[in-house]
Amino acid sequence: MTGPADPHPHIIVAPGPEGAAVSWQYRCEECGAQELAAAREHAQELAERHNVDAHGGSGEVSLTPLGAV
Repeated sequence: MTGPADPHPHIIVAPGPEGAAVSWQYRCEECGAQELAAAREHAQELAERHNVDAHGGSGEVSLTPLGAV
């Protein structure tokens, strides 16, 4: 049995495909949007901007060190 669906989109910031030393990215689990950035801080800014622009700020941005998303 599963609980109710989470109403808040999850947006994950993680190291890019080449690793954290090269790039970071975000990926929105709700709509599939993703974008690469050169630094973690920039990827997080892009994720926050996406959250506001696409989801009215209702999403949750999470940081993970666990590789590409």
